[in-house]
Amino acid sequence: MASSSAPPASSLGQDIKEFLENEKDIEFEEEISRNPYRLKSWWRYLLAKEGAKRKTRNIIHERALKFLPNSYKLWNQYLRERRAAVEGKCITDPACQIVVNAHERALIWPPYLEWAKGFGVRETAVRVFRRYLMFDPAHREDYVDYLETEGQWEEAAKQLGICVNDEDFLSPQVDAIIRSGLSRFTDEVGRLWCKLADYYIRLGQFERARDVYEEAINSVVTVRDFTMVFDAYTQFEESVLTAKMRMAEESDEDSDSDGLGADLDEDGDVELRLARLEHLLERRPILVSSVLLRQNPHNVNEWQKRVKLFAEDPRKAIICYTEAVKTVDPKKATGKLHKLWMDFAKFYEGHGDVANARVILEKATLVAYRNVDDLASVWCAWAEMELNHEEFDKALEAVQRAVAEPAAAVQRRRLQASQSRDEKRRAMAEVPVQERVFRSTRVWNLYLDLEESLGTVQTAKAAYERALELKVASAQMVLNFASFLEENKYFEDAFRVYEKQ
Repeated sequence: MASSSAPPASSLGQDIKEFLENEKDIEFEEEISRNPYRLKSWWRYLLAKEGAKRKTRNIIHERALKFLPNSYKLWNQYLRERRAAVEGKCITDPACQIVVNAHERALIWPPYLEWAKGFGVRETAVRVFRRYLMFDPAHREDYVDYLETEGQWEEAAKQLGICVNDEDFLSPQVDAIIRSGLSRFTDEVGRLWCKLADYYIRLGQFERARDVYEEAINSVVTVRDFTMVFDAYTQFEESVLTAKMRMAEESDEDSDSDGLGADLDEDGDVELRLARLEHLLERRPILVSSVLLRQNPHNVNEWQKRVKLFAEDPRKAIICYTEAVKTVDPKKATGKLHKLWMDFAKFYEGHGDVANARVILEKATLVAYRNVDDLASVWCAWAEMELNHEEFDKALEAVQRAVAEPAAAVQRRRLQASQSRDEKRRAMAEVPVQERVFRSTRVWNLYLDLEESLGTVQTAKAAYERALELKVASAQMVLNFASFLEENKYFEDAFRVYEKQ
């Protein structure tokens, strides 16, 4: 808020440096920069500076009222101190005029302006607006909006010209204006985010600027926009760090010369900001991955690359895997979704947690993959994992579950008995892979190998016969079955196998 009673904007920064008397003042400034609209923070600051110079308290009051112009508590205290400062002075003293101006600024302008606009007399509203702009020119755009509604285009253009020609003018509508442009100008999103952050930097609200940068890098959807915002963000952090280091050096010099002053780096402020910059740079690969996943959250290959970024942190890797399998839609997936589930299970297995690996594989068998081979790969991976850990019974149990014909499939086969081959093919295309995997040649090959190795002659023979019955046996399976029967002295059965095929 600019007025005749407020300090010039160009000297405000220097005035602030002058009354940073101790480390506590810096803490208050940091708290205010994070949330300048919190009355409690300003009030605590004023209480802490109760014995400070009048000029110092006036500056704090002015800064607080800029963000909280409708606070009765702040205005009441500020005006009381202003009146006390001119008590006994002549009414023509310039200091008295400053007090008068401060009282006029204390008017609750929004309802006053609404009343003036609704009064029905344009000249009255114009006079009230002009009087208001003498004390708070930052709201000149509100005056322009009113003139437009009244059809006063010439005066509106004149007021806009004043805004444009004033280099120190900062529109309170900047945030809303820029954010509205983010959805309209999609090819300039990165530039608009940078402009919004720059707006808060010019206001000295560095924490708000940092929030804008964080919001931007977590919302942009193109690498080009991300690169633009990220580069601006790192430059901002570097400039803040450089300024803090310079202030620390100046403080050390002052301490050496007069034995006074506070070490700004005493609480590790410089180290904290340096760590923040390093953390930002370390996050870059993960942030780029997030941008690519916002473009296509069903990109399995990108999820697999993202998991590798957390190779040294198992907890984050598990979180990433979990988020991936929850996010990817099997119908929209690009890449091998079953490979993602298998890698998730192998991750647990690699860390010695076979129990959780089984849980993951169990869930993987329920996913609606687009191809039967994908589900077959999951069942085979499960069996191979059990074999690697010498859990032979569990390996055999896994493939037995895979080749078991579901009840729904049995019923469907009976219904399709009278259908043509084309009709059956079209109907099967809509059947879930869980009801079709029992005919997978890949699973049957593994199952038959395990039955020969781990089962009995009778169970292996029954498995081969079941494969022949379902008509899933390949030529190699037939040869293997005949050879198996010959080895076990079932010569007649072996001949019959050849004859049937």
